[in-house]
This record gives sequence, C-alpha cells and structure tokens, in this order.
Amino acid sequence: YILNRLLGNPTANQLKVLESIAIFKLLGCAGPYKDELNVVKNNVYIHHLTDLDDSKIDYLYNHTIDEFNQKQIIERLTYWINVRPQPLAEWLVSKWFDDADSDSLSKMFDQIKVDSCRKRMLSSFCKRIDDMGQTSQEKEIVKSALSEYGPFCSESVAVSSEGSRLMLSMANVNPKAVADCLYLIFNGKDTEYLRENIKDDTRWNLNRALQKCCVMKDSFEKAAIILGRFAISDNEIYSNGAKGTFLHLFHIYLSATQSSPKQRIRILQYLSDQG
Repeated sequence: YILNRLLGNPTANQLKVLESIAIFKLLGCAGPYKDELNVVKNNVYIHHLTDLDDSKIDYLYNHTIDEFNQKQIIERLTYWINVRPQPLAEWLVSKWFDDADSDSLSKMFDQIKVDSCRKRMLSSFCKRIDDMGQTSQEKEIVKSALSEYGPFCSESVAVSSEGSRLMLSMANVNPKAVADCLYLIFNGKDTEYLRENIKDDTRWNLNRALQKCCVMKDSFEKAAIILGRFAISDNEIYSNGAKGTFLHLFHIYLSATQSSPKQRIRILQYLSDQG
C-alpha cells in the first residue's frame, strides 16, 4: 500500500511498464543502447501487456517514463534509465515474478537470444538480483520465484544459460530456496541426462550456485546431493568443475561449508546408496 502510494496510484498498465523496467538494474534507452528499451517494448513476455497493439505500447512506455521521471521514480543516466529507490524496485520485481511463469520465462529468453543486446540485458537483470540483500522480504521474493509453482522452478529454465545465470544471482540472496529448487528439478535425473543437458555456461552457473548453497547448514544437504550428481556426470578436467568443488567439501580444513562432518558423511552414504 505504501509503495503503491509512493508511485501515485498508477494505472495497471503503467505498473506493468514500471515492473518491466525495474527487473533491469539499468536499461538502455538512448544512443548506442536504445535497442534495449525497444526489446522490452517488443517482447510481450517481458511487458505482459497482452491487450495493446505496438503503437499503444510505444506511447504507454514513453508517457510512463516521462511521468515517473518527473516524479523522480525513474532516473535518467545518460543512455540508461533506472527505477529507484531500491525497495520500490524490488517490490516491482516481485510483482513481475507474480505475472511470469516458466513458459513465459523460457520464451522471453528465446526472444532475447536473437538480439544483439542479449548479454547486456541479462547482465543487468542479474545485477538487479545481485543488489538484493538478505532481509526476510528479499529472501521471500526469491523463495516465491523458486517455489514449486514459481516461474523459475522449471527444467527448461534451469538448463538454459540465462535461467542458470539468474539462479546463480539468487543464490546470493536465498541459498536455501535455490538448493530446494535445484533438488526438486534434478534429483530424479540420471547421469546420462545430466551429462547431455547440463553443459558449458549452464554447468558453470549451476556449479557456482550450488557451491554457494553448500556454505550454509540449512541449504547444504540438498545442494551437496545435486552437486555430487553433477560431479559424477562431470566431463570437465578443471579443478573448479563440479568434481573438484564437491571434493573440496570434504577437506578437513577450509572446506568452505558450515556443515558438520556428520552431515557430509550422510551425503556420501546417500550417494553411495543411490548408486
């Protein structure tokens, strides 16, 4: 209620515009970066404005950006725009997650892949998540997005380079929610599936996300089980791959986890029993 009043009671469509801008830490809107705003305007899986044609969407964005720039909610930074303050931006991100589902996320990533600004926009999306702290409200936003029926708890999202990169960012905010989500998605998968479907950037992102999740006691067990499964299917020779990261959990000193020796032994026994 308070944040909605801060916005000045915007229309439902204006709110969707603000949500679609807020999910990016910085969104290019002018000069060499103006294509980023155009991508947002042209991607229904980002703006969720299903009942407007292109000309009305273009007008709505231009009008909303000007109005909320005057209200100092949207700030202009040379070639970019940004929603502020941070708590308001996070509230808008949570509302955007509420409107998204796994299918729309996958289609959004597919559309962005063909655009030249893909890497910039994905990086900006991740930075918005990275900027979140670990307050109960921020943890709840991530928990909701990663819950069993949330937009990110999907195999198609998790195995994409974009979805896995966002999960890596979310592991900084709520490692338990990330561990629970990845356990739900991958625990029933066999070694061949993991070897064939978790590759390249996706494997690197998920390995790092699981490594972060293994630090805390409450997220350790599920994260370590999935990391162990990744290690078994690992075909990389690097020491910081899944195999090297998993083995590091069992060092006597500097094991990079708060879990007890008993917890770690249980993981080995579980994986051994599972074959």
